[in-house]
Amino acid sequence: AVGLVLAVADYSLGTCMLISNRALIDDMFLATDLTTSNATNLFERYHGSWGSPHLAVNLSVLFVVRYVASAMSATVAIPNGIFTPAFALGAVLGRLFGEALASAAPDSWVIVPAGYAIVGAASFTAGVTGTFSIAVIVFELTQQFTYMIPVLLSVLVGRAIAGFISLDMYETIARDKNLPQWPDLTRQASYALVASDLMHPVPVHVITRHQSLSSLSSVLDAATADVDVFPVVDDATSVDTPTRQLGLTGQLAVAGLTDRQAKELRLAGDRVDLVSLELLSLDAENVHVHRDSFASKVILLISVHKTPQLFVTGKGKLIGVIYAQDLVSRSRYLAL
Repeated sequence: AVGLVLAVADYSLGTCMLISNRALIDDMFLATDLTTSNATNLFERYHGSWGSPHLAVNLSVLFVVRYVASAMSATVAIPNGIFTPAFALGAVLGRLFGEALASAAPDSWVIVPAGYAIVGAASFTAGVTGTFSIAVIVFELTQQFTYMIPVLLSVLVGRAIAGFISLDMYETIARDKNLPQWPDLTRQASYALVASDLMHPVPVHVITRHQSLSSLSSVLDAATADVDVFPVVDDATSVDTPTRQLGLTGQLAVAGLTDRQAKELRLAGDRVDLVSLELLSLDAENVHVHRDSFASKVILLISVHKTPQLFVTGKGKLIGVIYAQDLVSRSRYLAL
């Protein structure tokens, strides 16, 4: 039904609506008067004119219809394009602005509507896709660097303005489809948050450095199946207030003990140092941050180390834990 409505709109609003995105981009980049030129793709393919009935009307109607159609097609469950339609829309919008300036100052040779189409295409696409590489694509597409400075500035400004208003198209689709992703800061106010604002209480399962075989078995038996990372501390009078944190371990090598390790654990009447026994590593993949670390650093560490959680310390104590999944959920709902 949606395709039928858009098709009827295309055929009923004039021949300019029938042109493809690639041909549309070529026409918008032409450094000639579109109202009188016979070198356009619209004239060659459909014997139509951009000036019939009026250039500004044709460009305005084309932009509105294609904008709505592109927005609707981006939400369907079938593969579709985003980059080329956005680039074409930006070219139309830029050409419309350039033509308006040319009409306001008809005797000015400085105003080139095609140049505004190039800049508009780059800026609009950068805002929609959230990419800066569009500037390089424009240079390769036009095979000239005349508009290098305007294109680069427009890409930066377009990306910055779009970032304040909404997420880019690819990020929006990824969140809508609940695709795996790492957390991100979506609100300007979130950059003032620190680790202590994002953390949860200290996890229940904490391993002290010095253990006996029986106490180690008790800790592992008490942990649920979903617990695969244990914070390691020197010692603790209680689970909630451990003392100085030494390190974090992502794997506890209990299975597959060597003969020496098994013998020392079996013969040890008291607790042994699991680090010296090489059952715990202080050089683990998981990292920890100070409670006053900014949220941007927390996001960076989680993304770089691909860790599901990040432990928070303060004054030599383990005081909390930050879960990556919790940050992802909050950022998806624009609450971070």
